Amino acid sequence: HRDLHSFPTRRSSDLLEFTAPAWVSLMAVLFLGERLTLPRIGAVVLGFIGVMVIIQPGVETFQMSTLVILSAALCFSISIVTQKMLTKSDTTYSILFIMNLLQLPLALIGVYFSGSFFFIEKLALSDLLPVLGVCFVGLTGHMCLTNAFRAGDAIMVVPLDFLRIPLIAFVGYFLYGEALEPLVFVGSAFIVSGILWNLVDERRHHIRMSRQ
Repeated sequence: HRDLHSFPTRRSSDLLEFTAPAWVSLMAVLFLGERLTLPRIGAVVLGFIGVMVIIQPGVETFQMSTLVILSAALCFSISIVTQKMLTKSDTTYSILFIMNLLQLPLALIGVYFSGSFFFIEKLALSDLLPVLGVCFVGLTGHMCLTNAFRAGDAIMVVPLDFLRIPLIAFVGYFLYGEALEPLVFVGSAFIVSGILWNLVDERRHHIRMSRQ
């Protein structure tokens, strides 16, 4: 058993998952023509520092899992940039439909090779509501992300993902009574500071553009 505030596990490789905003920033500049400003860079850097403070990674030797996590972060970044591109030509519902249409056979392949193809038979009636809840939250999460891309640049939206780690810690505290380490608050301060810096700068930029 692990407390939610210690998730992911305290390994340096876990930090690679949160390199996704940096990859997105780079690809958004190259392929989407988005601006790379100091506050946007600051939101990514401060967010990464905040996650590092909360996770407290240790020094470990190189493992193959490190490459897997880094590859996953890179592929996820490509998916985000592609999703941002699609918002210029497709509706939110069509993007979500295509996404789920592509993910369904991939998920079934994974389930098949894991030996749990008929996993639904193992679900009790009491599991129905939690499963539906996971499906609903997952779908609405992607819907919110897609609409956020319509409202702003990917470089502005993606650093908000850093909030996931402190939110997990607070959910663990309020719902499961798990202890909050002081470093959670320190790391959260870094993350929130970077995000607010970015949002304030974006608001000032839009005000200047509207006056021109």
